[in-house]
Amino acid sequence: VAHLLYILFLYLAFVVAIRSHRIAGIAMLVYFSAPSLTSFNSMFIYETLGLAFLGMCIVAGLRAATEKSPTTRRRWFIVAVLCIFATVITHHVTSYMLTGFLILVAIASALTGSRNTARRFGALAAISFLSVAGWIAITWPNIWNYFSPTVVGMADSLKNLTSGASSGAVSTSSSPIANLALEISALLGLTVLITLGSWQAWKRHRRHPWIIGMMIGATVGWIIFLGIRVGTSDGQELAGRSATYLYIPVSVIVALAMTKFVNSGMARRWGAAVTGLFVAVIVALSVDGLANGWPPYWERLPGPHKVASFEASVDPQEENIAAWTYAQLGPGNVIAADQGLYPLLIAYGHQNPQQQVTVFYSDATWSPADFGAANSLNMQYVETDTRLTQALPPAGNYFTDQKSLPKTPLAAAYITKYEHIAGVARVYDDGTVNFYSIQAQGYVAQSKP
Repeated sequence: VAHLLYILFLYLAFVVAIRSHRIAGIAMLVYFSAPSLTSFNSMFIYETLGLAFLGMCIVAGLRAATEKSPTTRRRWFIVAVLCIFATVITHHVTSYMLTGFLILVAIASALTGSRNTARRFGALAAISFLSVAGWIAITWPNIWNYFSPTVVGMADSLKNLTSGASSGAVSTSSSPIANLALEISALLGLTVLITLGSWQAWKRHRRHPWIIGMMIGATVGWIIFLGIRVGTSDGQELAGRSATYLYIPVSVIVALAMTKFVNSGMARRWGAAVTGLFVAVIVALSVDGLANGWPPYWERLPGPHKVASFEASVDPQEENIAAWTYAQLGPGNVIAADQGLYPLLIAYGHQNPQQQVTVFYSDATWSPADFGAANSLNMQYVETDTRLTQALPPAGNYFTDQKSLPKTPLAAAYITKYEHIAGVARVYDDGTVNFYSIQAQGYVAQSKP
């Protein structure tokens, strides 16, 4: 219900802002090509509910700025404020995007001379910003620890890319060639349409605060989107998630370009051919969103276990292992694990697996680097899996912080070394997966008895 409400609110927002059911309908068709719309944003998760509040806030904000009756405008303004509060406490990233969106429309309104719209959206932006800041201060003061790995990773990848070095981005060569060709075509096509739509926005709607705001958001956001998608190691996932918000302005600008095209003299001369081309473009964009969105193609369908591959690694064996850690070790233990078992240790085992663990699987001896990492993380257990020595992960890397992509499976000596380290005890062994306790060495926190 929340997912469908978000789509409905978005359409209503387009209608109110653009004052054209036709362009709003085309914009929604374009928005349906957003990579995560039918997968991640349809899940039973808090972002889906947050998006519904975001959509309702946009509608209420626009109505508060466009209604003729002062009483009606005040009522819609109150609804918008309530939606801001609901978004802030429901999903963090959606609340940040909502704040940015409100700021963007307020700036565009000021630039286009729409003072009433600028005041109302400026007030909503201020309320949203203060609400977000207050909520972070009260409930999440260590927010940087959550975002820093992603931000630092993106910055390093883009820096390497601009300096001519390898970005570390996961290669897309393993994707089916048809998927790759479709993705490249869609990115190029959208880039052209955004360019044409932005020109139309500036040429014909430069006094329209909403459209100018969407033009700014689409052009700047699309450049950042392409940089993330091409230049970062987990660009497919990050770009797919950011598309949920970026495609709001993008769909509006692309709809303007398409509308101009189908209204052109050439379109009137060729009629059915142009209509067919228009439908083909929409279908191609939608198929691209489905085929090249998130999750990646290799974990779309059920199949055999894949190493270090998040959902594609989930099977009864992993579930039983995670449940065992909770029953026998207790919750909250600091564990080094690969990306296959990592999510299950959190969800089923209530453990505290770490992301900076590549160092524990990088050599055949217990080195000073291992010692220092274990000491700084208060590491208690290390998980090993013999399947890591037999296959490469389709995700590109075995561990979250693994910077260089492996070209061969993990060396067996890198995980069997724990059998020969003095003071390390093997506490679990099912023939494939082992858990080793490194607490007895005395430099990490001892678990509770």
